Amino acid sequence: FFRGSVTGGWPAVIGRGIAVALLTWPSFSAVAASIWCGSGAFLSCFGGMLLVTGVVAGGPMLLVALIGGAVMVWLLRRNTFV
Repeated sequence: FFRGSVTGGWPAVIGRGIAVALLTWPSFSAVAASIWCGSGAFLSCFGGMLLVTGVVAGGPMLLVALIGGAVMVWLLRRNTFV
């Protein structure tokens, strides 16, 4: 996912970090809703779980995704991670 951001610089890192955060948010909410509410009430619980995880974990999750993106670009530029 970060392979194309090596030549893009920091704007590409920020864009990719935000994309990772936006993909992680509903994925984590789906797992949490399936564990918390079970399979019977998954759809009714998923919307509430999206709201709760967005409010509680939105900022820290975005910050970690941006830091992770910066680390990946640094590793790709050094050619230590293939």
